[in-house]
Amino acid sequence: MEQIGQTPEDYQRHLILTCGDGLTFEKIIQLKKYLQFHGDDLQSLRLLEPVLAIWHTLWTDISQIYESHWGNSTLTSDPSTLAHSAAKIGRTAPPNLKKVDYYPYSELAYLILEVCMLDCWQ
Repeated sequence: MEQIGQTPEDYQRHLILTCGDGLTFEKIIQLKKYLQFHGDDLQSLRLLEPVLAIWHTLWTDISQIYESHWGNSTLTSDPSTLAHSAAKIGRTAPPNLKKVDYYPYSELAYLILEVCMLDCWQ
């Protein structure tokens, strides 16, 4: 807190939003629970409010979509899986379905979505 100018002798009593990934968010909440009985707002970190970063939320969402809807393999004959559509356009499977690279695989998911919607309108 001293790095942002909040010292025990002189600090401003206003809410401080801190943004981070899932682990940072969780650790700040644990730290606040541990320090909750300190009398001072600064020492108990009552002034600190953790916020989960938007990029982390989006990355988690796209990873969950791939984990749930990829399918068993790229050779599947089920056209409702992402693996089937990706194989048809020559795209490879993500190395890890639990943690996909955000930009290339979100682009692939949106491409498959748009193509499926166009196919429905056909």
